[in-house]
Amino acid sequence: MVLPMSEFSGAEPDTALCMAEEIISDLAKCSTNNKACKYGLPAGTTTTYCLHPDFKSFLIASNATEPRGSIIPGKHSA
Repeated sequence: MVLPMSEFSGAEPDTALCMAEEIISDLAKCSTNNKACKYGLPAGTTTTYCLHPDFKSFLIASNATEPRGSIIPGKHSA
């Protein structure tokens, strides 16, 4: 399902702090659970999905603790 950007509200993210874990090919979970982000889609109280058009540049390994400190090999697209 494609959502028009006009349907989103919230602030632009600080992409230097963004982290996401890929769930499936085109869907990621926001690792910082930033519900105030323009591209964040809250799912319950503990999860936020990342709908940023460039979320693949924020991918981290599921055990990473530093922002993009551990890019998933083969998952980053230029």
